[in-house]
Amino acid sequence: MPAWPKVRKFLNDIHLWLGLSSGIIVLLICLSGTIYVFNSEIRELASPEMYRVNRIAGSQRLSAERLIEDVNRQTGGQVTSIKIPSGLYRSYSMTVGKMEKEKTTNYLVDPYTGKVLGSSTDKNKVTEFMSLMFSLHRWLLFDRIEAPLIGELPNRKLGSYISGTATILFTMGVFTGIIIWFPRKIKSWRKGLKIKWGGSWKRINHDLHNSLGLYSCLFLLMMGITGPQ
Repeated sequence: MPAWPKVRKFLNDIHLWLGLSSGIIVLLICLSGTIYVFNSEIRELASPEMYRVNRIAGSQRLSAERLIEDVNRQTGGQVTSIKIPSGLYRSYSMTVGKMEKEKTTNYLVDPYTGKVLGSSTDKNKVTEFMSLMFSLHRWLLFDRIEAPLIGELPNRKLGSYISGTATILFTMGVFTGIIIWFPRKIKSWRKGLKIKWGGSWKRINHDLHNSLGLYSCLFLLMMGITGPQ
């Protein structure tokens, strides 16, 4: 048996097992990340009263200094940053830190009254769902388990290690797929882009995997390289 068929079979086996071992994890990471990209838009759709304000004709927005004073008083913290939107019917976003806590909280404020409309810590079904998507994307939900699963290793790091390993294996699977895609004769490369619709379901499945895999390989490599760190 010539050397290349042996090498190709070996790479095909690696490609298969790498895909099986990493595919489900990478799918979960990509799906949750895609949903979380629209985090702000989804939250606004769920709670429009926090992001949009009523403006009485002729009324003016309060000065930043006045708003900072009002928010400091209402929250008991110190405003560290303020985001002013261009729209007249949009709430201001103000980040507040507290001396006894290291974390900061983002508050949405009515620029006409200085009233705090809500914060990033407010709980509802949508915020809980988006928090779940973020946890799934970054740590595969391992951060939601309190007791360490392996020794003293924090569960967040364990989740990151698993997702990172799956991403590396996935990227290796893409590289092996590109290699085994090339036909024995380079001049026959066009056959790898065609789908024989009249063949058996196994042949159609094989052709779809070959052609779609090649078309998307650049995108898949970018997913692997820029995946969870």
